[in-house]
Amino acid sequence: MASRKRSGPDGVNRKRVGARIGPFSRSTLTRVRNRRTGQFRQVPKNGSFDASQEEPLVPEAFRFNSVGRFYDISKGQGKDFVRELNRFVSHLGNQGGRIAYEALRPTFQISQLYVPVETGALKKSGNLSMVERFGITVAEITYAKNGRPFYANFVHEISEYSHIAPTRAKFLEAAVRQDMENIKERVIKGAKMAMGVENAGKSRSV
Repeated sequence: MASRKRSGPDGVNRKRVGARIGPFSRSTLTRVRNRRTGQFRQVPKNGSFDASQEEPLVPEAFRFNSVGRFYDISKGQGKDFVRELNRFVSHLGNQGGRIAYEALRPTFQISQLYVPVETGALKKSGNLSMVERFGITVAEITYAKNGRPFYANFVHEISEYSHIAPTRAKFLEAAVRQDMENIKERVIKGAKMAMGVENAGKSRSV
């Protein structure tokens, strides 16, 4: 996940690791269908619709505020964790992205175990990749990165849905939380291999 904040010659404040549901820059709450025309439209977060002419595809979505915010590890409780990981690898340049990528491999597999499956589209949309943003290599786990399937965040955020174990709601967030300490250990181990045991895990002052 990218950050526009830049600092130092190698951008030590820019993130090297990410995990998120859905595309960037989108605050859609749900879709509604016009009963007369059959056409669909997106209802933005804090938006409204004409209940006399339109019906929501996911009525329960309006009861869950988090549905209007796509899960992103760099926000909320995961923000400090991402910042800590970044300190370990920021001074390694783009090699830090590769270290983060390898550290996230097992986490992605856990999320694939937890993601609910009906048509298979949601599970198939899951991806672990390395992308370059602002000249920095970022490793990230994503689901529905291009906005498809549109219901990815509903499945992730609505806890009322029943799922056959081990699949569950919060499938990506749960995987990250479960594996958080292991991710950190793998990042530190990768940094040690990249720069020498005596300096690994130490952040460079800027």
